Amino acid sequence: MQTHNQIIEAEPFYQRLLTEFCGELDSPYRSITLNNLAILHKNRNEFEIAEKEYEEALNDYRTLAASNPQTYLPDVAMTLNNLAILHKNRNEFEIAEKEYEEALNDYRTLAASNPQTYLPDVAMTLNNLAILHSDRNEFEIAEKEYEEALKIRRTFAASNPQTYLPYVANTLNNLAILHSDRNEFEIAEKEYEEALKIRRTLVTSNL
Repeated sequence: MQTHNQIIEAEPFYQRLLTEFCGELDSPYRSITLNNLAILHKNRNEFEIAEKEYEEALNDYRTLAASNPQTYLPDVAMTLNNLAILHKNRNEFEIAEKEYEEALNDYRTLAASNPQTYLPDVAMTLNNLAILHSDRNEFEIAEKEYEEALKIRRTFAASNPQTYLPYVANTLNNLAILHSDRNEFEIAEKEYEEALKIRRTLVTSNL
């Protein structure tokens, strides 16, 4: 986590890169710098500035991805995800939904040829979409998204439990909240219990 002082110190550096050396920076480095600035401004609750920087970075990444999708489509998806988080935090749910859905489509495309690398990102974006839909009381849509994310995370946890079991527990907990909100208490209870069992196992293994 960046401290407040680190954020203050970093901003002039990034701004100097853009203003003084923009002509020398190729597009990828320019996009990375814009993305980093957007993160700084978002952390300072300067959402309008952050939004513009994310959108500018996204436009650059889209241009790069047009000729080299394998390298830059992940950056397009990452920036869309960052924008969606920003818009959701501002209760701009329709904008956030479209950005999450585009990011999800990009990650699915990447996962088709490289599932080991990008299926976790598919699961992450499904989980984010499910939270958004749950917040809008669109429980059936959210449930399907959580369940698909859970299935992916269970698959990865089978071969790498230390890394992926926490995500399994997190998704089970989210599903349990959803089912509790729908008064489906028996289903929620089982999900909470499984999440608790996983977390106890992880705590024991980390002692």
